[in-house]
Amino acid sequence: MPVISLNLKTLQPLLATSFQGDPNSDVSYDYIPGSMIRGALIGRYLKNYGASELDLTKEEVKRLFFDSNKTRYLNAYLRSKKGKHRTLPIPQSWYKQKGDEFIGEQSISIYDLSIEKDDEQDDKPKPLKSVSGQFCTVEQGYMQFYQPDRRINIHNQRDRRKGRSSKREDRPDSEGAIFRYDALDVGQVFQSIILCEENDLPLFEKLLTQSDLWLGGSRSAGYGHTLLSYEIHNDLDWQEVQTFGDDELDSDDIVVTLL
Repeated sequence: MPVISLNLKTLQPLLATSFQGDPNSDVSYDYIPGSMIRGALIGRYLKNYGASELDLTKEEVKRLFFDSNKTRYLNAYLRSKKGKHRTLPIPQSWYKQKGDEFIGEQSISIYDLSIEKDDEQDDKPKPLKSVSGQFCTVEQGYMQFYQPDRRINIHNQRDRRKGRSSKREDRPDSEGAIFRYDALDVGQVFQSIILCEENDLPLFEKLLTQSDLWLGGSRSAGYGHTLLSYEIHNDLDWQEVQTFGDDELDSDDIVVTLL
């Protein structure tokens, strides 16, 4: 499959809502889901054809948007600042010694509890703390860790016509409701991958031509504007995960890490 790499730079805070927290708050994922990118391209596809909805019986529509054997939209994860690689989420099994912090270029030890034997537990420092929530990539033989910047904004609910806070007839307690948005901050670059059929490349180039792309929720409130750029790679050997460590593991165990 040809590989299309998308770079999405946040020009405004972005809310890829993850349904966390209370009803009056929106908390974004640490990444941009591939399904959200697919939805944005569906919108462009409809606009190009002047249609209001997709024709699900059309072979092209099924191939481009609903057949994962033909087209895949991978999540947009934070892009590394140095090597400009697409990072990946850290496995849940990775731990660090409590008290060790990711500061600058400082190196720390990481323990993968999915492959270390029980009889080695006594040799590890205690206590250990999970490092999940970070992202990583291999750079110059080392595992480099990244974490997206976030922005928290507070908004007051108001009546659009009156221009001020107002009660809803069906909700007498709604006046002055406060909303808390925990979004991805501006100025960050996230990279997604689209795997597609070679015959579909000209169509994708049309869908990706416009550089301004709006994603996520609360767009009318100043969220979701991204700057889109892309590259096409005809790389038959492309892999999502870089190989690191020993090429051959002297072990009877096989560990499968879900992305």
